[in-house]
Amino acid sequence: MSTTSSGISVGGLVSGIDTNSLVDQLTSLEQQKVAAVTKKQNQAQLRLSALGSLQSQLTTLSSKASSLSKLDSFSLFKSTSSDESIATIDGSGEGLQGNIGVNVRQLATSWKVASKAMTDSISSVAASGTLSLSKSAAALKTDSSKTTVDITIAEGDTLKDIASKINAASGAGMTATIVNFGTGDTRLMLNGVDEGGSSFSITENAEGTVMSALGLNTSGTSTATSDFNLRLAAGGPAIGTSTLGSLYTGIGANNIAADDSISFSWTQNGSASTDTISAATFSKASLADVTVDEITAYMTTAMGAGVSVSLDPSGRMIATDTTGGNLAFSMEMGEGSAGTLALGSSTSQPTWANVLQQGKDAFYSMNGLSMVSKTNTDTTTLNGATIKLRQVSETTTDQTILTLNRDTAAIQKSVQDFLDSFNSVIKYIDENSTSTVTSTKDENGMTQNKVIPGDLSFDSSVRGIKTQLRTMLTSQVKELAGKTNYDSLASVGITTSKDDGKLTIDQTKFQAALSADFDGLRRLFSNSGWTDNGSATVGGWNDSTKPGTYTVTPSTDTIAGNAGNRIGDILFSQTGDSKGMGVTAPTSITGDVKATFARGVAGQLQSYIKTLTAFDGAYKSNTNSVSKQIADYTKDATKVQDRVDTYRKNLVAQFSAMETAMMKIKNQSSAFMAQIGG
Repeated sequence: MSTTSSGISVGGLVSGIDTNSLVDQLTSLEQQKVAAVTKKQNQAQLRLSALGSLQSQLTTLSSKASSLSKLDSFSLFKSTSSDESIATIDGSGEGLQGNIGVNVRQLATSWKVASKAMTDSISSVAASGTLSLSKSAAALKTDSSKTTVDITIAEGDTLKDIASKINAASGAGMTATIVNFGTGDTRLMLNGVDEGGSSFSITENAEGTVMSALGLNTSGTSTATSDFNLRLAAGGPAIGTSTLGSLYTGIGANNIAADDSISFSWTQNGSASTDTISAATFSKASLADVTVDEITAYMTTAMGAGVSVSLDPSGRMIATDTTGGNLAFSMEMGEGSAGTLALGSSTSQPTWANVLQQGKDAFYSMNGLSMVSKTNTDTTTLNGATIKLRQVSETTTDQTILTLNRDTAAIQKSVQDFLDSFNSVIKYIDENSTSTVTSTKDENGMTQNKVIPGDLSFDSSVRGIKTQLRTMLTSQVKELAGKTNYDSLASVGITTSKDDGKLTIDQTKFQAALSADFDGLRRLFSNSGWTDNGSATVGGWNDSTKPGTYTVTPSTDTIAGNAGNRIGDILFSQTGDSKGMGVTAPTSITGDVKATFARGVAGQLQSYIKTLTAFDGAYKSNTNSVSKQIADYTKDATKVQDRVDTYRKNLVAQFSAMETAMMKIKNQSSAFMAQIGG
């Protein structure tokens, strides 16, 4: 029962009409207009949610594609070692495949030096100054513009304060600890970050007094260390009794001839001298018979009073000058010599007063060839492989066999993961773009079919995404034509299944392609570049670079006819389709160079999704449009509901007025009848 604002009941008590029911029925008809708008709102909300889920899957696919778009993502290797306690190997590029025999002769160590004895670590060292600490190899690789890290020591700083400042210096080539050797013997110990025979260094400003207060350096002494190592042809560092004929001079037998000579030059306190060392210098028949000790003794004599030359554990020649003068030397095979003994110049090194551990280089033999490395992790000897030396071999004849082979199963799995992600995206689009039909029986047994559209059934942009994705993964990478036989996924055994529409791999065909042309297969997936000139390389590109072949003219610094920006030997494209491409093309190259950039299928897909889902991309525009629809439907539903509420209010008012009028008539009729009857 309804009630008007005047308190009169509206329910048909006077008229006998069920006005409440009439109001509800009439209002219900109008309420359907609200339901229609709400239905559209709910459908738009479901569409927005589905678009959000699709974007999540596209992001996952983009991540998989981004990985495969890099050539080195295919550098997956399986490695084994016959004795992992001696040495191991890891693959990191395009290099070695197969096995090598390693015999470890010496492990690399880092330098450890100590200050003089101090009473304790908490008393002031009574010194101040600015110390320049040499940077570690890793820090220099990150930023080589400055080779030192500076710290400031204040007058009241203690040994503990100095250690803290050294350890807080980012990129420093040493760390510091406090060691208590006994009562009244507390020292600052410096530990080298890097392994190898080259020591870290610390220099001080002219007014500083810290180094002398700590007693780190030997006062008045300078040291020059050879940049080269003398190593035995049989492996390991040379020792004093080693003859020049036993040293490594390159692949094959030692090639020092009897009448070869060594040109020896040195500078001491600004005075330069040169001498020639030959077999006759030592009354020997052949230079190959001369020992390293004889060479260093000769150098000591030649360089004069106060200088001594010795051999360190890394086979380096160390010249020490106790007169404090500037000392440097160099050695080369003499003019006309047939021998190729690797010699060179020297570098000034710190003269530490208290050496706890002298840094050493690592020495090992590889397939019988003598090798040296500054660290126990050798990343330079084998292209694309890292050898890790862990322990010295028990004998000089032991061979630890290191095997490295391309992991074709892992490569296929990474490609399969990419395809699985792609298939998942296509499946999601299909499932949410397809309408379903449900059948039910009515009360008369008649079949009623109901069509339920998918949440993305009416989104044409999503269908466009599906088409674009499939096109990229089933089309030819035309820039690869002539570069490799594998210029489409179908050519390496990746095709669309007739059963479920998924991309699948024919393992036999894929593995055969890996074996036949590994470089061609990875270019099919990855972004890559190349030129037709061995002196020029394509070294970079960006999202703006379009695939294609461009003419580079080094002599005029142009790419595709447009002026480029040259930085050293690298020429960068600034405009046109090639924008963002960098080509290493020295100006010494005459004529034109053809530079090609290709986006593999993974590279294409990653670039497409990145553009699609960007802040101002088509996908974002689509979701914004749907969000606006939802907001508009919300406003429309509110407006329609307000009209329905007003309509119901008016109906109630009209029926209330009718009931009131009929009650008044009834009352008047009753009064009239009473008068007649009276």
